[in-house]
Amino acid sequence: MMIFRKISFFIAMAAVAASSLAGQETVSHRSAAEDNFIAGLRIAHGEAGAVAVPDTLERIDDTLFRLPGAHYNLRSINASTYYMIGADSVAEPVLSAEYPAESMANLFILPVAQAFHTPMTVTVLKHEPGEKETVETTVGDFVEHCRQEGCAPFWGVEKISDGELQGALFLYNAAEGYDHVVKITCRPADVFGGEGAVTARASLYVPTKNVKTLFNDDNQVECPDHEKYEVGKK
Repeated sequence: MMIFRKISFFIAMAAVAASSLAGQETVSHRSAAEDNFIAGLRIAHGEAGAVAVPDTLERIDDTLFRLPGAHYNLRSINASTYYMIGADSVAEPVLSAEYPAESMANLFILPVAQAFHTPMTVTVLKHEPGEKETVETTVGDFVEHCRQEGCAPFWGVEKISDGELQGALFLYNAAEGYDHVVKITCRPADVFGGEGAVTARASLYVPTKNVKTLFNDDNQVECPDHEKYEVGKK
């Protein structure tokens, strides 16, 4: 989809173009907000939580089920999570390279233990041109740090090619009117094999009104929820 082709350019330019936090703060305040976020992320340490699975799930195929979540501007960018029914007839979150798109969704949306054991390198592209800073953390700690700010995560996959997945994570703060916009790259076979890491490029505190310009060319597109991936394709 065109929306994903815009993400890399948008992340590089959004902070530069947006001179204020939620359209009101000064540049110096935004710099302080970025610095505070990074400092907090360096010491963030979250914990896995219980995943409550409802009795009713939406069947995708013979083995895969979905709990539909809210979407963010497009149906393909959402908070849906995915499950398989175990031998004891209990639904468990999918965390397998066999289902890369669905498993990565669970890693970002659910407080599963694996999220807190999956390394994540986050490069923050600051709003001051040319400034950036890199933090080594985990997927779980990064998402939990954003949740503590009041952000809700929404995830979408651009493509999976030659074993590499590219996608976008939007961490939306409805109360404050901003987003953290994150371009994600990883190799799911390595991530779920216990040896891989997630690479992220992030623009912080982007006013939501600016983020919505990403969707101007796509806001009439209805993307069927599961057509982009072949379920079960490795």
